[in-house]
Amino acid sequence: MQQTEQAYIGRVTGVRTPLMTGAMLITMGCSGLLKQAMSLTYVYALAGACFLAGFLMILPLLHHGNHTMSGGGEATET
Repeated sequence: MQQTEQAYIGRVTGVRTPLMTGAMLITMGCSGLLKQAMSLTYVYALAGACFLAGFLMILPLLHHGNHTMSGGGEATET
């Protein structure tokens, strides 16, 4: 974020906030429907599986994003 212009940060935040709010409303509605259709244990298991799948998709980004900027401008691995 140190090398990103403030205008872009504001635009991304302005788009991300309503999207996350809408997604939370939709998923809360879906969770009620899922609870009516199946046991609470299965709903929690499904949520855990979704969490694990998301973590596995982000894992490569965490591995490649483990660089910091040194004083000279070159990226060094920490």
